[in-house]
Amino acid sequence: MSTLVYMVRHCESPKAGNERTRGLTEKGYLDAQRVIDILKDEEIDAVVSSLYIRSLLTVEK
Repeated sequence: MSTLVYMVRHCESPKAGNERTRGLTEKGYLDAQRVIDILKDEEIDAVVSSLYIRSLLTVEK
């Protein structure tokens, strides 16, 4: 049995704003969709994320 780990950095977020509560830019949402498209056929059992909003938005789907 082997384990494969995918590491994904959060997608683009605005430069200004509170570090913990910044969301994603329009480009960030598009990039998050690209990540979904790339990984959609993988059998992912778990997702681990920071609690920062931009990170959660990147992996929420």
